Amino acid sequence: EAGKKQNLKMDLGEVVDRLTRVGLEVMGGFIVGFDSDTAEVFEAQRTFLSRTPIPLAMVGMLTALPGTQLSRRLEREGRLRTQSTGDQFGRPNFEPSMNERTLLNGYANLMRDLYTADSYYDRCEAYLDRATAPLGRRRIEVRDLLTVLRTSLKVGLIGSGRKRYWRLLVRAFRRTPRFVPWAIVKGIMGEHMIQYTAGCAPTIGASDRGPHRSHAKSRGPSHRPRSPHSTLAAEWRGSLSWDRAVVLL
Repeated sequence: EAGKKQNLKMDLGEVVDRLTRVGLEVMGGFIVGFDSDTAEVFEAQRTFLSRTPIPLAMVGMLTALPGTQLSRRLEREGRLRTQSTGDQFGRPNFEPSMNERTLLNGYANLMRDLYTADSYYDRCEAYLDRATAPLGRRRIEVRDLLTVLRTSLKVGLIGSGRKRYWRLLVRAFRRTPRFVPWAIVKGIMGEHMIQYTAGCAPTIGASDRGPHRSHAKSRGPSHRPRSPHSTLAAEWRGSLSWDRAVVLL
C-alpha cells in the first residue's frame, strides 16, 4: 500500500540484526492507520520491536500530505478532512478505514508500551549485546565530565528509568569502556522519550468529539509537554557524541 515493495523481499528483523552486527545503529520509522491495517497491527508492531535492537522507534499515524497520491486518492473518495497540521497527537486528517477510536486508542497504547523504561532499555540492551564496539576514541573534555554529572543526577538519581540506566551503564562497561558514551547518550534520549510519551499519549485524539481541528489549537500549548528542543536531549545536544552511522528504514 505504501509502495515499498522492496521490504517484502527480505526479513526486516534479520536485516536490522545484520546491520547492527556490523556497527550500524538503526532508527526505525513505523506508521499505523493504513487502509489495510486492522486492530492487530498494534500488537504486530509491538512484537516486532520487542525482538529487534532498535532503541529509538518512531511511531506515527498515517498523514495525507498535500500533493501525494494518498492525498489525491482520499480527496477523490471524499475522505480527506483537511490539510495536514503535522500534529501526531491529534486526529488523522482523513477518514480512516479502521474505526477511528480503535486507531487512536491503539496508537496511544502502543506508544505507552514502547516507551516504558523497561521496554526502552530492553531494546538498548538488545543493541548493546549485538553491536560491534565503536571505533576510535576522542579526548575527554570538561564539558563531557559535566554532562556525566548532570546525567548521573537527572537520569541516574531522579529519572524515571534510573535503575535500568545504571544497569545499561554497567553492561556497556563490561562489553568495553568505549560503549560507555553511547550508554550515557541513550540514557539522556530515553529519559526524554519516556517523559514526553507519558505526557502526550493521554492527549492523543482528544479533539475527536468535535469538528476536526489541530490538537494544538484545541487544547493549547500549555497542555503539551515541553518540546524536544527544551528537554534533556537538547540541553546536552552534541555532548559525548561519536561517529556512528545511522540507518533510516
